[in-house]
Order: sequence, then C-alpha cells, then structure tokens
Amino acid sequence: MSETDKSKAVWVEAVEDGVNIRTQPSTDATIVAQMQRGDRIIATGDAVDGGAYGPVCGQGGGNWWLPVDHFGTIRYVTWVCVRDVV
Repeated sequence: MSETDKSKAVWVEAVEDGVNIRTQPSTDATIVAQMQRGDRIIATGDAVDGGAYGPVCGQGGGNWWLPVDHFGTIRYVTWVCVRDVV
C-alpha cells in the first residue's frame, strides 16, 4: 500500500455473518473469502461505484463497494455490510 493509500486506510468490521470479499466490485466477481460479524479488515480508500446488488445486511440494494486489503491484494466488499471501527 502506498503512502497516499495509507492516509485513507481505516479499519472496518462486518455487520453480519457471511459478508463476501470479492475480486472486483460486482456480484459476478469471484468470492475469495467471507467475513463473519465483527471480523475486521482495512479499507484502503473511498467506496467505488460498481455492480448493483440486491438487499444485503438488512439494507436495500445498492452499487457501492469498499476496496479492502485482503492479504496485500485489493478486494471489495459491499459498502452497506461494513462499518468503521471506532
């Protein structure tokens, strides 16, 4: 992660079980892992506009995906399924 990216990095946690970590910001992308409620991961930047998804995590559908650092590789989770760790 570059110094610029580090300035935007924040810890986020899953709000429920089974939050998919995907290779691209799309439900068509490969699932590489899943987060369980309370699992934490580093978000590497602002949410990106990606493929649409239906209702998840007790929220309506959307198309915003959060880039995360998954073992040194940028992956994506649905924005509504994580929250900032405070």
